[in-house]
Amino acid sequence: MASLTADYTIEGMSCAGCAARLERVLNRLDHVQAVVNFAASQAHLEAEKGRALPDQEIVLQAIRDAGFEGAPLEERSVGGTQERFRHRYREMFHNFILALCCSAPLMLIMLPPLHGVLPRWGQLLMASIVQFWCGRDFYRQAWSAVRNRSANMDVLVVLGTLTAYGFSVVVTVSGWHQPVYFDTSAMIITLILTGRLLELRARHQAGAGIESLLKLQPVTAHREQNGVVTDCSITQLHVGDVLIVRPGEAVPVDGIVLSGESEIDESLLTGEAFPVLRRQGDKIYAATLNGHGVLHFQATEIGSETALSRITKMVEQAQGSKAGIQRLADRVSAIFVPIVLGLALLTFLGNWFLGLSLSHALLRTVAVLVVACPCALGLATPAALMVGTARGARAGILFRNAQALERSRQITTMVFDKTGTLTEGKPVLADVSPFSSHNKETILSLAYALERDSEHPLAEAVRSYVKSHPVSSPEVKSVQAVAGKGIMAFLETGEVLSLGTALFMAERNVVLPENEENVRNDEGRSVVFLARGNECLGALSFEDKIRPEAPFVVKTLIKAHIEPVILTGDQENVARAVAEKLGIRKIRASVLPHQKAEEVKNLCRENHVVAMVGDGINDAPALATADLSFAMGNGAAVALESADIVLVRGGLKTVLDALSLSRATLKRIRQNLFFAFIYNVLCLPLAAFGALTPVLAASLMALSSVSVVCNALWLNRWSPLPEQSD
Repeated sequence: MASLTADYTIEGMSCAGCAARLERVLNRLDHVQAVVNFAASQAHLEAEKGRALPDQEIVLQAIRDAGFEGAPLEERSVGGTQERFRHRYREMFHNFILALCCSAPLMLIMLPPLHGVLPRWGQLLMASIVQFWCGRDFYRQAWSAVRNRSANMDVLVVLGTLTAYGFSVVVTVSGWHQPVYFDTSAMIITLILTGRLLELRARHQAGAGIESLLKLQPVTAHREQNGVVTDCSITQLHVGDVLIVRPGEAVPVDGIVLSGESEIDESLLTGEAFPVLRRQGDKIYAATLNGHGVLHFQATEIGSETALSRITKMVEQAQGSKAGIQRLADRVSAIFVPIVLGLALLTFLGNWFLGLSLSHALLRTVAVLVVACPCALGLATPAALMVGTARGARAGILFRNAQALERSRQITTMVFDKTGTLTEGKPVLADVSPFSSHNKETILSLAYALERDSEHPLAEAVRSYVKSHPVSSPEVKSVQAVAGKGIMAFLETGEVLSLGTALFMAERNVVLPENEENVRNDEGRSVVFLARGNECLGALSFEDKIRPEAPFVVKTLIKAHIEPVILTGDQENVARAVAEKLGIRKIRASVLPHQKAEEVKNLCRENHVVAMVGDGINDAPALATADLSFAMGNGAAVALESADIVLVRGGLKTVLDALSLSRATLKRIRQNLFFAFIYNVLCLPLAAFGALTPVLAASLMALSSVSVVCNALWLNRWSPLPEQSD
């Protein structure tokens, strides 16, 4: 089957202009929508709807034609990423050391005591090594840019340093009594190499969040076959294999515990600080740490299907997406270099016409060319996104894309599903109320027959109750669940057995007894009715405890001027009881799954920016309709797929953490963009009027890029709110 998405690592990008140029080239391919992330050095390709991506070789050739080297992004591994970084860093470091050794003497002989120690031909030799060997990457990238009819930072560096170097060569060869600027051209390249070295290291740290997700992933597993335990690579495992994890080891793949009992540290995936007890039948996840027990478990997901791999992929997609706030930076970067070239020409002509010497006019022109690097502009948004999304993943918060971060600051209404979101989602059977001459055992027996194989939370409550209150139940056939209403089946006698809401009973022409209203008004309980044919036999009442953190979460949202709303398929008396305990004024109860989406649309039409928190299959349409959606990580898969933000830990307080982190990330993005714009706005005129020397301009240019990434790295200091309840 043809691929719909693909990711590639890119080598050779030096600034935001490079990323913009490559993005334009890739978007010219048939049926391709491409996003190039300069900070992550990656390109994400997505096929248009109903189309497939071009062959891999076509994409790689397009990347080469644009002047870069590309390779498919294979399944992420810590070792491979670290090795690529070390190789690139080592190469740049050696280049930098050679440039420093050649340029340092050129700077020293400018001091009065050492003036004239090194003859000009010696200066020419050292400057040439720096210019054409240490700076060879600048020429290669500049030529690629010019060949593709665009300009980037490398074009500015090459023009600036060649101007100073070329003028000095002419003076040296001609024997003129003019000052030479070999020290300027060599030092500019050395300082830019220094900046790129620091930037590479900082960018690696910014992208290291994903590595922290993978660092505990074991490479081997203990597989048990026919009573014999052998060690094998996790790449050789298959679904269904029986594995053993010993005390202190990391779980190799996702699985179900077959035997044993132990506490598992799941903080890597959920951010939960305390280990959780896992025993037979419980789910365990790859890369989580086993405690003091020995667990035998069966592999259920391996390779890219594990929860860890899915989380990693989601984080990578979020890091590769573009926030709307980045569009301005992209537009500026695309036209920035041509504008700077024009400004440099005006600087040269203007200073010359004002009566400055040729050498002074050239120096100011070089300063303009060098100081105007758009790197900081290109790094401002993606660097903060990389750190913020990775920090969120470590805290159990997964952002699906950059747009989810932006929308969080605009929320005015937060819609909550009740069951499993505001409440614990584990209802218990509180009471069985028989009607007429029937007894509790009969009601419980028939209800258990209907709910024996159902996945509904109320069905689980019935089964749990029956474990401690055993009953014999009849066989039923043709079981049919009606979403949001109830369940029905046929008894062996041919009679229809149904269990559901009062509305479901009315649709089945079942007449409820007079005292049913008293049962339904029981505070905080969900009530369903059991009927055989048209006769109502009794009612079952269920309780679902409010989450301990729910009052604090609701109170915090109200303080932030975000109105909480309950949207539930449960009965109104139950929803109102929960709302009163939490201080929520607006509720929508007895809402069917397809109606939930319509209710969310109605709130949006009232000029609300609506966020929704849900966890069930019935929440998926509403989650997809909301402006911003949160899915509890322990919810249904379809709900997780519909949500913009997935809360892996499942705790309701994580909603506040997600809002806090998204706002912190946006704050860093705005700070970065401000710094990048101000840097260029202030430095360009200073360089044009001679207030900045070329060497100082190169230093400031390198500092700007590093400072933007370092500012983004401060997001690693963000921490979730402390645990508390009302």
